[in-house]
Amino acid sequence: MIRSALMELVASPHFALVLLLAKISIVFGVGFFLAHLLRHRSAALRHFLWVTTLLGALAVPLVTRVAPQLEWPIFSPPPASTISSVTPLAPNSVVSEQSMDNPLPADFESKPSATSILSVTHIWLAGALLVAIWCAIGHLALLRLSRRARPMIDAAWLAVLEDASRAAKLGRPVRLLVSPAIDSPMTWGFRRPLVLLPEAASEWTLERRRVVLLHELAHVARMDFMVQLVASVTCALYWFHPGAWSAARRLRHESEHACDDRAIASGTPAADYASHLLYLALQSNARHWHEAMAIGLTRPSTLEARVRAVLDEGLTRRALSPQVRVAGSVVLGAFVLLLSALTPVRAALNNAVLEGSPVYPEASEPISHVEVVAPVAEEAPVAPVENVPPVPAAEDTKIVSRSFEAKPGERLDLRLLAGGNVDIEGWDESLVRVRSHIKGPDADKIKVDVDRTPNGVQVNAYFAEHSRIEISSNDFEIHVPRKFDLRLHSSGGGLRMSNVEGTFEGDTGGGEIVLEHVKGHASLSTGGSDIRVIDSHLDGDVSTGGGTVDLIRVKGGLVGSSGSGPVMHHDSKQAAELSKSGGGVTLDEIPRGATISTGGGDVEIGRTAGPVIVSTGGGDMEIGPVNGSLDASTGAGDIQVRVEASDETIDLTSGSGKITLELPASFDGRIDLETGYTKSFGRATKIDSEWKLIRESTTDWDDQRGQTPRRYVRGHTVLGEGRGRVRVTTVNGDIVLRRTKQ
Repeated sequence: MIRSALMELVASPHFALVLLLAKISIVFGVGFFLAHLLRHRSAALRHFLWVTTLLGALAVPLVTRVAPQLEWPIFSPPPASTISSVTPLAPNSVVSEQSMDNPLPADFESKPSATSILSVTHIWLAGALLVAIWCAIGHLALLRLSRRARPMIDAAWLAVLEDASRAAKLGRPVRLLVSPAIDSPMTWGFRRPLVLLPEAASEWTLERRRVVLLHELAHVARMDFMVQLVASVTCALYWFHPGAWSAARRLRHESEHACDDRAIASGTPAADYASHLLYLALQSNARHWHEAMAIGLTRPSTLEARVRAVLDEGLTRRALSPQVRVAGSVVLGAFVLLLSALTPVRAALNNAVLEGSPVYPEASEPISHVEVVAPVAEEAPVAPVENVPPVPAAEDTKIVSRSFEAKPGERLDLRLLAGGNVDIEGWDESLVRVRSHIKGPDADKIKVDVDRTPNGVQVNAYFAEHSRIEISSNDFEIHVPRKFDLRLHSSGGGLRMSNVEGTFEGDTGGGEIVLEHVKGHASLSTGGSDIRVIDSHLDGDVSTGGGTVDLIRVKGGLVGSSGSGPVMHHDSKQAAELSKSGGGVTLDEIPRGATISTGGGDVEIGRTAGPVIVSTGGGDMEIGPVNGSLDASTGAGDIQVRVEASDETIDLTSGSGKITLELPASFDGRIDLETGYTKSFGRATKIDSEWKLIRESTTDWDDQRGQTPRRYVRGHTVLGEGRGRVRVTTVNGDIVLRRTKQ
């Protein structure tokens, strides 16, 4: 049942959103599972687990865009089937099963439109904005509290603060304030942390003061305020997901437990600490909503659990070691990378094990237009020889051919629950001719009905006899008038159509779709294979769960989409357009120019000709030899380019990385090189050139061209008559300019 549901989602235009939600849910689910396993371990370890869970959930959408795609093919049974298990069998085989009453629904489900996707986006943005506003108002309320509070000037309090800071190993100063607007201690802030005390704090005993500050400064030392900001961001982005809110709540609870453990480990007896907690809880009469943005010592909702934990002598109270943090971070990174890369795609179903006893339709009466019904003779089995296994008989092949008169503008309705490859060709006859080749061990169980309908011709292919394993490999050759509509539903198999004008809609569980010299409107999808549209005039959309969409000399508003593959557009001059949401790009050759973009991943391109524009959100690039203009940019990564042409325009940009450019000795053009470096880079970048350059270096830190101030190293020259142009720009990376090796 899980696979069946996944297969339906893969074919949906909302698949990317559903897949992202599923991955985020897996991250939260793993977090809750591990928290249950670690329930008897230290609170610090569980707190670290919730931190990594929230960070992992935040990272999944970003990593998904840049991670290489790891495809997970999903078998595609008929929609009405109930599948219990799948076992690989012969390639190109298709297994199917009828529904109880009708082999196909009366009409296809319409795909969600772009408007519905936009509505989902608007709803998400509205929810995220509301949560963000709620958090912002809470922080403003805390700011107002701190501005109205007065500094603590009691020498006894300041002495306790100094001792507690040393015990917490806190290197930065902490402000101690008093406010009449609160009745329980709280803390917040990162660069300038503060502890806010109620008015009654002046009457506390010395030991109570020490306990309170040990607890609050433990929050400061552990940077719990920043961690809870991460939790707030996660809740804002995933406001609709209960896992985000539950994880944030557990993070807060474990933070309190971990700070209790640190206070007790500093030498406070557990019984005394518990009594202080109870006293402070009794003094806390109200709960202000803005306290959710701060970190408070006492919360009535968690008091009982904390007192129990404090008094439990068997609990582990050890702090988390750096080695555990590093190991946990590495495991988190690997898990998020693997999860983000995993992409289910629908693939043609080869076979399946089916359960149940569905009711199949009765075989219809033979129709009048029957040309041939000719089963191919079965070869006689070879007699077994001693110590040699017998040779199996050849598979049965059943050929069914029918013809009907038809008018242009009518419709071909294909309901192929037994699957099969379909080849449709338009011709000038007012006739529909269907020729089917039914093959495989279960060919005798497959029923093919070809009938005239009020709107055209309908073809049904289904298993008339039920068995535990049903296998088929079918082909349908169909001729229709040149103006004819198509409605397709197939459990598996490709579609090839040419020289037809009309409306084409439907889906196949898996198989290549090829449309050539067709006109009209298309709404076609395949579970997991390539799509090619050639020399056609279409609007609408074509989609694949996993594979390449290649639109070659296509006019009209046709839109292509792929769950994990590129979408390429070629104009009349064969200039290609390739776009991917994420993952690397590797092309051996670009003969007539291209525009290529990917959300993130390495780019490797061989010989180019014509103008080439290529960009990646982050990753290395290696391109060449280049014959024609080149505009290459990466958000972060090294670029290596080899140019053969002598007077082209070359523009290379990297957000952070080394750029190596090889030019022919005869290059004729102006060269402008610039590399910037930030303070954190640790050294000045350099330009290494085999040509003599006019060089300049800046000494002031420029903050106008980036978020981080930087200095620049530049080099300029003009070779020959300056007909071409080379511009190279990078940050925190060297530039190397060399002559091409002959």
